[in-house]
Amino acid sequence: MATRNPARKLFVLHKDQAFVSRLEQAAEREFELHRVPCWTSLHHGLQSAPPSCVSVVDPYTGSTATSGPCPHLQALLQELPSTIVVATFSARQGHARDLCVLGRWGVADVIDLGTDTTCEAMRRRLKGVGSRRVSNFVECEILPRLPVQEALIVRAAMHAALKGGRTGEIGRGLHASPRSVDRWCTEAGLPTPRRLLIWFRILAAADLLDDPGRTTESVALACGYSSKHALNRAFRQLVDMTPSRARNGTGFAEASAAFVSELKRGAAERGELSPDIGKRWISTVEASTGGHESSPPRTATTAVLETDTAA
Repeated sequence: MATRNPARKLFVLHKDQAFVSRLEQAAEREFELHRVPCWTSLHHGLQSAPPSCVSVVDPYTGSTATSGPCPHLQALLQELPSTIVVATFSARQGHARDLCVLGRWGVADVIDLGTDTTCEAMRRRLKGVGSRRVSNFVECEILPRLPVQEALIVRAAMHAALKGGRTGEIGRGLHASPRSVDRWCTEAGLPTPRRLLIWFRILAAADLLDDPGRTTESVALACGYSSKHALNRAFRQLVDMTPSRARNGTGFAEASAAFVSELKRGAAERGELSPDIGKRWISTVEASTGGHESSPPRTATTAVLETDTAA
């Protein structure tokens, strides 16, 4: 079952036309490039952009190389910390000292203008960044516990949702007809393609709602909903909470735990529980509710879920 992902939106804030041309070649077929003239335009575009959107910026736009990266970039990442930003810089020009600053601000990766000069090098940089929390949660917590075919379906649904796609994108990503994907989901005990898409929209929305610079309306539009009221209905349907409550810092954890619970029910119904499926899903909420953290902290889920595999 081969996969093909829909194009991701790519914002570019950079005045060097030669660089932008190379970046456009690197982004071909994988990204839909949109050039913006200033930080304000970038901020505005990101408000309603799909969660998987990537921004490639010259961090010195509006500033000077000697004064360090522009404070507008820091402000953007403070308001929209879930935003995926790739900065361009050149260590050969003495900018290496700014790399630590960009990392502290939350820049996801850098394109070194001194070494990442080919289209292939740029393409690898762009493809290497993803919607951090949702992708990390799925790739680290969900997919390793699923059989291969189910994992491919879930990954295709995640990519479609994060890029603003509809259910048809899941089938296109798998090079299969919608009917085939429906049948595979039924046979595997997975939620329907439409429900998988809604789940990933909810997870993405829960992540974006943690950004202080986003309104509920802008999060709804970014995640494929027509209004905040439609987002509210989806939240209530799947996780029995409102977007406002999801802003309390535990929204993503609660939503991801509910998603895990639904996957576990499907696995139990088809009698194919994996050896790991009964392990605890540790939550970031545990520490905030008086519990103690164990092992390295994780980026996902909520209240500890236990599966009684003996039942």
